[in-house]
Amino acid sequence: MEIEIARAALIDLDGSFFVQLITFLLLWGILTPLVFKPYLKAKKVQEDLTEGRKKDAREIEVKAEEMKQEYMENLKKARAKGQAERARLREEGMRARDEILQREQQQLQAKVQKDMEVLKAQEAQLKAQEEQIARELAGVMQAKIMEVER
Repeated sequence: MEIEIARAALIDLDGSFFVQLITFLLLWGILTPLVFKPYLKAKKVQEDLTEGRKKDAREIEVKAEEMKQEYMENLKKARAKGQAERARLREEGMRARDEILQREQQQLQAKVQKDMEVLKAQEAQLKAQEEQIARELAGVMQAKIMEVER
């Protein structure tokens, strides 16, 4: 009896087991090329495409970051160049302004000096006329005084 209880606990291998095994193997043989392999192949293609697209996206991101860095460097260089050009033009303008001011000052100084010479010449002429008038006036006064004394 103990042996029978031990046997009852094990799997019973009757005819239905073999029918189920043959059915399973037959279905496995039919479904593998028709369903499982195409499904696994499609899944593999999908994963490959997804990985390929992810790889492409990472490459594009890296390239975009490189382009951004290059753009920022070029922008920085252009700003520096613009500032240098602005400073150069400002310096050039200041030099031109200083040259114009200096030239105008020299011209004004020359004009003032010429006008001063003209004024000195007029002053000398007026002094000469003044002396002449003073002599004439002195002569007239002397004549009047002499007339009065007589």
